[in-house]
Amino acid sequence: MMHPGSTAGHEKDIVFITHSVPLPPIGGGTRSYHILKSLAQKGNVTLVVLNSLQAGELLLLKQVCTKILYFDEALTVKKSSGLSKIKTTVKLLLPFLMSSYELNGWLMYFKRNPAHLFSVFNNIFFFWLFPWFAVRNTYPLEVYQAQGSMNELKEEISRLLKTKGKILFFDFNYFLPAFHKKFNISGHTILSNAHNVEFDVLQQSLSFETHFKNRAWLYVQYKSMKESEKQSLILSDKVFCCSAKDRQTYLSLVKEATVFVVPNGVDTHYFTSEVNDHVGMSLLFTGTMNYFPNQQAVKWFITKIFPLVLEQHPQLTFTIAGKHADKLLIETHPNIRVVANPPDIRPYFSEASVYIVPLQLGGGTRLKILEAAAMGLPVVSTQRGAEGLDNLNSSCIMLADNEVEFARAINLLIVNKEMRNSLASNLNTWVKNWYSWEKIGSDMNEIVFN
Repeated sequence: MMHPGSTAGHEKDIVFITHSVPLPPIGGGTRSYHILKSLAQKGNVTLVVLNSLQAGELLLLKQVCTKILYFDEALTVKKSSGLSKIKTTVKLLLPFLMSSYELNGWLMYFKRNPAHLFSVFNNIFFFWLFPWFAVRNTYPLEVYQAQGSMNELKEEISRLLKTKGKILFFDFNYFLPAFHKKFNISGHTILSNAHNVEFDVLQQSLSFETHFKNRAWLYVQYKSMKESEKQSLILSDKVFCCSAKDRQTYLSLVKEATVFVVPNGVDTHYFTSEVNDHVGMSLLFTGTMNYFPNQQAVKWFITKIFPLVLEQHPQLTFTIAGKHADKLLIETHPNIRVVANPPDIRPYFSEASVYIVPLQLGGGTRLKILEAAAMGLPVVSTQRGAEGLDNLNSSCIMLADNEVEFARAINLLIVNKEMRNSLASNLNTWVKNWYSWEKIGSDMNEIVFN
């Protein structure tokens, strides 16, 4: 479906292409929304959303975009069991199964648990079915479609791309190769955005997954995603990533790629320290909780760190707030509160004394630290959690990578109000100086339109 938006005159035609709704302006859609908004300041933006839009979402996006193309019906996943995809999956899987690491792992497992030898039969059955299962579920092998409006949308996109000389901005870079197979994108400037180096996150996840079936599944995802991201680097004229580390990872994959660092930012007008009184005895973690790095972080904190904190502060509470938080598989605890899909995340920052980032894997930069900083909260994080954030030092944040040190940092901040206020103030100044979306958007536009 096509929908007109604002009609302000601009010089450059930009097509912003995404498979995820670039909203809300906070949370998971933050980077997408603010990049879209920055581009609209310099160009005439047509938004192509390969998904459905709700009325409220459409209303917000119309304020930014000149025209919007989207599915007018719910998106589904096309089931495909093509022989070529089965061959691809098996090709990806066999090196993993035959690797010395996995074979040694199996031998050690049976040596420790000889009674579990019968599980071999279960896994033989699994791998017999695995290719059939994988071709239906592994992204980016899966094919998206929407009944009814699919052909109409394809025709609209094809007409849009016929006029050459546009800037095509792919919000998720790994989706670019699949789009390229469906549409002729020659004659346009191709830009792509990497929220994370996704294949790197999947590879990290392998080291935390101990179940053999899940490891095999992650491995296929990792190999498939790595190839998609590699192709996107080759197809793109310019690539935007979140950190210098991500840039280096991409250049090691395709050394000829043109990659720029455009970090994540925060809306310092929406997240403000004035609304935070830092009252109460509460810790806070926020994030999208169907994202594996966040799930793993919460599990590690609850099982290994929180008990050490409660030994000294038995009244302390821990709040987990964010999208899909109700899907977390954690045991009920009187000191733990789970808030799923809050309409406004700011009140939970206001209640908290300390914000925690116990991430052990991930990529890009952490929106959660930027939001906590703008809200005037002191932060305790792992090195991985603070990765990719420049000009950050010990006067702004406390870093700890093992359970004892992490718990000690929290306990120290809970009892030392002066230290809490000092860290929070320094972190707030840091985020305003370096990570406001106004500054980041201006810097990005210099690269895009230069």
